[in-house]
Amino acid sequence: MIFPNNYTFIKLLLLLLLFNACKSTKTKNSEEIVPIITSEEELIIDDNFNLQNFKQIKYEIISHQLIGVDLNLKVKTENLCGEQHFALYTTSALMKSLPPQKSLYLVCEKCNHECDKSATIDLNFKLNALKNVPYETIVLNLDHYDAQIIYKNKHKIKQ
Repeated sequence: MIFPNNYTFIKLLLLLLLFNACKSTKTKNSEEIVPIITSEEELIIDDNFNLQNFKQIKYEIISHQLIGVDLNLKVKTENLCGEQHFALYTTSALMKSLPPQKSLYLVCEKCNHECDKSATIDLNFKLNALKNVPYETIVLNLDHYDAQIIYKNKHKIKQ
């Protein structure tokens, strides 16, 4: 054997494993997972909102966290590069149920679709616009997300 003792062989093997572990992270489709954090945005209430007016993007909402009026979304996107601007839209309409429900739509207002990378993005939205809703609890149904988000309105307007 070329090595004077087994310890040299083990050291060399560990060194090779260490260099192999330092390779850049790639998914099986050679797409990098790049974390991107965007700035906080306000929920937009627009009664003329039409989802068809926005370019459709591929995304998956992985999780959410709602603390007070701060809605944090972890989103995995596909085929997006560079600067991106996401917005969260709703209308003033509430669905009649107990508790009432409201639909929310995540749209990409400015997105570059010219690459083949995936990205995991943390999006932060302020739900201050819901303070004027006269209900204590509102169920928020976010498009492309199966979980319901329960919003507790601490600023409920008395009827």
